Amino acid sequence: MVKFVVFLCGVGYLVMVGLRYMRILNGRDQTKVSDEREIAQREKHFCQVLGIQGKVTSEQIKKAYRKRIAEYHPDKVQNMAPEIRKLAERRTAELTEAYAFMKEKHQIS
Repeated sequence: MVKFVVFLCGVGYLVMVGLRYMRILNGRDQTKVSDEREIAQREKHFCQVLGIQGKVTSEQIKKAYRKRIAEYHPDKVQNMAPEIRKLAERRTAELTEAYAFMKEKHQIS
């Protein structure tokens, strides 16, 4: 009788550990899906920032970045009002972040 009780406790423990492990796996799978969605949303946002759409190539990304950065570079507005300079700096930072993300995603050197 004692062996049977010990056996049941052991089986109960294994079931409990197995259920906990399954919950962890399910949680990780959901995290992975949400991470993929977040990456897709960021890519879509950064494509809009760079002014590109559809399937993009590394050349399109480089060309769009160079074109946009030329428009918003802070050196072009250094003689203007401080608000415009700050706006240009923010826009340049956003373009640089978008280019860095796209560069990493599309493995551009």
